[in-house]
Amino acid sequence: MSLNTKPLFSYAGNKDKEWDEIDEVLPDLTQITTVVEPFGGSFSLTRHLYSEYPEIKFTVNDNDEQLISVYNTMKDPELNETVISELQQLEATITKKKYDEIKKKTDVTNSLFCRLYGGMHGQFPLKQKCINYEKVASFTDYGEINFTCEDGYEMIDQCCKDDPQLFLFLDPPYVGMCNRFYNNPLHYKLFDILKNARHWKCKLLLILDDNPLTETFCKHFGLNIAKVVPIKYQYSKINAHHIYVTNYLTSLELEQPSELDQSSEEEQSEELIAEF
Repeated sequence: MSLNTKPLFSYAGNKDKEWDEIDEVLPDLTQITTVVEPFGGSFSLTRHLYSEYPEIKFTVNDNDEQLISVYNTMKDPELNETVISELQQLEATITKKKYDEIKKKTDVTNSLFCRLYGGMHGQFPLKQKCINYEKVASFTDYGEINFTCEDGYEMIDQCCKDDPQLFLFLDPPYVGMCNRFYNNPLHYKLFDILKNARHWKCKLLLILDDNPLTETFCKHFGLNIAKVVPIKYQYSKINAHHIYVTNYLTSLELEQPSELDQSSEEEQSEELIAEF
C-alpha cells in the first residue's frame, strides 16, 4: 500500500523533517505488534510506518478533542466525501469576516477548514490559498488507525509496559518550553517515566529538548541517549537540539548508559526525587 505520508495540515512540533533521523533509532519493528503515540499531534511516526507494517496495530492519542474528531471523521470514506463538499462551499465564499465567525465554531467541517485555510496559526491568509483536496481525500487511507482522545500520560499508565511487542513513541511537551517546570504536574509525570522506563519490557523512544536537566535524569536512570539532533524551528528560527532517548540500545548510541547496580540506583534515585 502506497499513501501520502504528509500531514493533513500544518501542525506545530511535527517530526516530519526529522524522520530520517528517527528512522535510524527505531527498534526492530518485525518484533512489534502494537505502536502507540500518546501525544499524537500530526502522528508523524505512525504516518511513516503505517503502509510499511500493515500487521502492526497503531493507536494515535491526543487530548485535543477537536483534532481527534477531525481524524475520526475524515478516515471514514462517506463522511470524508461529505466534509470535502462542505469545505469547497466554504472556500468558494470565504471572506475575512466569515472566517473570523467560522473560527468560533467547533464542528468538524469548520474546525478543519480553519486548520487547512488558516495554517498553523489559524490566521486568515494574506494571499488567497487553495486547499489541497486530494490530500484531504487521501486521509481515508488511515482507516485502520485507532484515534483516541485522552490525557497522554494516563494512556501511558494504561499501556502494558511488560509487553515486549509494544512500542511507545513519546513526543511530549518539552521541559525547556516551560518556565515553571518545578510547578508543572505534567513534568512530574515525565520525571516518573524517566525513572521507570529502564525497567519496562516494552520499547520506548522519547524525544525531548536537549538541556542539562533532562540529560542528567536520562543518564542517571540508565536510559540511552541514542542521538542528538540539531534542528531549527520553522517559525521562530531558533536553533536547538533534540535528544532521542531509548530504553533499548541502538547502533547509533552516542553515550553508554551508566552502569549502576540496583541498590545504588535506587538510593541515588531517592536523593534526586527529594531534591526534585
